[in-house]
Amino acid sequence: MKKTLTILSSVIITLITFSANAQTDTNVQSFLSFSGERASNPLPGFTSTAYDHYNAGFPKANVYFNNVAEDTTVHSYLTLLGGVGIPVGNFASSNYSNNKAGFAKKGMNFGLDGAFVIHKSLSFGLSFIYHDQGELNANDVQNLANGYNASFVKDVTTATSVNRLDNITLMGGPQYSFLYKKFQLDLRVDAGALKSLSTPSLTVAFNYSTAVPNTFEQLSSSALGFAYGGSVGLRWSFADNWDIGIKANYIDCPLIKIENNNNTGTVGRFVTNQPVSIIETTAGITLRF
Repeated sequence: MKKTLTILSSVIITLITFSANAQTDTNVQSFLSFSGERASNPLPGFTSTAYDHYNAGFPKANVYFNNVAEDTTVHSYLTLLGGVGIPVGNFASSNYSNNKAGFAKKGMNFGLDGAFVIHKSLSFGLSFIYHDQGELNANDVQNLANGYNASFVKDVTTATSVNRLDNITLMGGPQYSFLYKKFQLDLRVDAGALKSLSTPSLTVAFNYSTAVPNTFEQLSSSALGFAYGGSVGLRWSFADNWDIGIKANYIDCPLIKIENNNNTGTVGRFVTNQPVSIIETTAGITLRF
């Protein structure tokens, strides 16, 4: 800021002096002709001090702005982002016979992402993200009811479900960045925790049951699990200290504990843990500091 003010003051002084002498010298335009490496000074009243400001000020300003455009320094930053999460693997499966099937859907995510520079292009990245992967729809519930009905050999089985697949993640890890002009590519591997806010609870009811109680439940989970993953992001600098960008992120949590009521697990589908795997695509706005 001090350097910028010095340059601006030099320009202002030059313009004021130039204007004052222009009123008394009709040959002022010859000031713009240069000889060799330094301009001639045809104005007798144009002081050497002001002339030096003219010759020194503008080149300094030019160098300053060129340095801004060619900045190759990786900065710490904070990003507000949001996008779409796509479940993969067992988490996306809707197979009744797969006890790890999550019946997850494509959903939204949003949160904060940032990095703190450690040394040159190496940073430590952090993210805090909320994820929503939908709920059991009517087809899912009917699929489960049919499966339990066949497994327990019943005449009629009904299933009802409430709650969504919601969770938050807090993850961190090393990040390496590559700069090219106004673009920055960020590569990160990270690990941390996934906290389930809820999973779909399921109530299954049989008629004329003698082997087990008439109903059993798969309960909604609020368990905490270990998670790991990685990400790649591309940002473009559109203004001083500001970027916009896109990012792809992979998250895998091998186990979220699920509890059940009145289900012995000897017959049919019996879920005790739910793996979570998500690929996310996001867009965001970034403040560099």
